[in-house]
Amino acid sequence: MRRVFLAGFVVGSLIMPAMAADMTPFDRAPLQALPFNWTGVYLGADVGGVWANIHSNPFGTGSTSGAVGGLYAGYNWQFAPQWLLGVDLDMSWTDLSRVNWLTSMRGRIGFLPAWTVLLYLTGGAAWSEIDNSQVSLGIQNQSKSGWVVGAGVEWAPWANNWLVRAEYLNYNFGGVWVGPFSTSDLTINEVRAGLAYKF
Repeated sequence: MRRVFLAGFVVGSLIMPAMAADMTPFDRAPLQALPFNWTGVYLGADVGGVWANIHSNPFGTGSTSGAVGGLYAGYNWQFAPQWLLGVDLDMSWTDLSRVNWLTSMRGRIGFLPAWTVLLYLTGGAAWSEIDNSQVSLGIQNQSKSGWVVGAGVEWAPWANNWLVRAEYLNYNFGGVWVGPFSTSDLTINEVRAGLAYKF
């Protein structure tokens, strides 16, 4: 009886580690085993619409709208199966009457409700070139710095390296010339769609 017990103990000791090695928790699957991995550098182009508002203008509140288009690049780090951190840099040209171009450098935090769908919040520093030729003679164009926040959704429709994006951004700049002796705040809203390739 003692020999049977010892034999059973030895067999059990050999089987249990092998079974444990095969049991991978569902919530701890390695990133390389996921159906799609977002980590990597990407480069893309976008197009959309933009509208701007001048606040505290002594001559009245001004608004304008137009088209926007440009390039963007960045890096994603999928540090957990459903979470992502990233950085995004973009440059856009507009046909707004007072704004020649916009650029921003933003951080991103994203959540993956599905392997190929990313919902994200973004924010960071922004810069723009303001055209002053319509406001006052002799005042050169201004390069203004400010801040930007926004949100978006990104999709990998073919579960490969192509990424489709829809995004909203809100830019804010201060000290914009609105007259010979006056400055104001400028708010710019942008909605755009983009297509990028992840390397």
